[in-house]
Amino acid sequence: MAMDNRLLVPRYKYDPDAARYLAAVEAADGQALETPVRRAINAFVAALKADNLWDAMGSSCLLCGPRTLAGALVPLKGDAPTAYGLVEGDFDRSNGITGDGTSYLDSNRANDADPQNDNHNAVYVTAANTVSGGGLLIGATGAGGVGQNAIGSQPVFSRAYTRNRSSAASLFAGQHSATGLVAVSRSIGTAYSARFGGSNTVLLTASDGRTSDNVTIFNTTNATIAFYSIGSSVALAKLETHISDYVTAIGAAL
Repeated sequence: MAMDNRLLVPRYKYDPDAARYLAAVEAADGQALETPVRRAINAFVAALKADNLWDAMGSSCLLCGPRTLAGALVPLKGDAPTAYGLVEGDFDRSNGITGDGTSYLDSNRANDADPQNDNHNAVYVTAANTVSGGGLLIGATGAGGVGQNAIGSQPVFSRAYTRNRSSAASLFAGQHSATGLVAVSRSIGTAYSARFGGSNTVLLTASDGRTSDNVTIFNTTNATIAFYSIGSSVALAKLETHISDYVTAIGAAL
């Protein structure tokens, strides 16, 4: 009897964490994901682990790739976010979720869940905010004062701004329209890094506390965001490489 050649083809092996995430997304979507999408997700998780980024991500969502908004809100890691005002029409599989200036996501992760001097907030923007007054792409500002986290876009002033564990804001001229990874990361008390346009800037701003409110995404912006991550300090350039590769793979798959 001739051997069935299919028996000679090795089965694709999924990372256990990717497999658990895929099962949860497919349950939320109500159907299986396409094989190229599944493999793009697996490759992203494997790349994060290979570069020692996975453990730093306390809460994260892939907001592009799944079939539905419900699937996109399944957490890759950590707690599931709560959507306020977002509807299915705000979701695009290739690009992510688009805000409308009032809708937002509550990550359900408190800003003080991570140490004062070991923290990151990151979003991957595929279409920039155009709300004139500007708003919060990601952050936790409490009632103002010390210990805030914030990455904001202010088109009216042609600038972006950041805070990381501090009431002091740093301004970035022209970066209100930045796409790609927009992020802050702190590993020491005396400085933190901000990333716009594929480059890091080191800001000599000391931390002064941590607010206790939850980190939110999309507040008062209409940006389109394909990914967010909150947790301890990370290598931002490596994170951007891997999420950029993922978004590109999803675009090719769909």
